Amino acid sequence: MKNYYYLLGVEHDAEVEDIKKAYRKLASKFHPDANQGDAWFEERFKEIQEAYYVLINPESRSDYDLELQASFQQVYTQSPINVSEAQRREEMINFKEEVLRRKQEELDAREAALNHQWRELQQWYNKY
Repeated sequence: MKNYYYLLGVEHDAEVEDIKKAYRKLASKFHPDANQGDAWFEERFKEIQEAYYVLINPESRSDYDLELQASFQQVYTQSPINVSEAQRREEMINFKEEVLRRKQEELDAREAALNHQWRELQQWYNKY
């Protein structure tokens, strides 16, 4: 299950205005028109929109919070009984660090590709 709070970069107890502010910032950054219709940006933009529309509506947000809590409890209760609380926390931290590492690698690769494209455009422009 996607964590819409994480996608928008807001806390679970964020006010509606904070959600709107985060959405506007991300929407302008990831809008496909601002990124030459790039499919990767378009997909991120759709995820951001989905998160916004769920969290901005109090009724859908309440339903989503219940589902999110249930999914966290399911993950938590699937851990082996003999694993201590500290081990579970460490596993969760390791998992989050791995997710962040992969996201950073994805961003680094994307940045490298964009820098390469930029250099090619500059070279092309300098020819003429």
